[in-house]
Amino acid sequence: MTPRLPIRLPRLTLFTGGKECSLCEVAKQDLAKLRRSTPFELDLWNIRFISTIFPSFTSKIDESKNIA
Repeated sequence: MTPRLPIRLPRLTLFTGGKECSLCEVAKQDLAKLRRSTPFELDLWNIRFISTIFPSFTSKIDESKNIA
């Protein structure tokens, strides 16, 4: 009998604006409810913190605002 490989869970990345973003907080609550029935890994990235580490990330966000 061949051994079974462990099943990898799907991974979701949520980019948030931190505690100041009320819509992000709602999304996190909804994802927590969904996670009870559908397991997945969740990565949370605060874009306000990311921009201090990766300044080029901030410039890409600013560029995307000018597209619309």
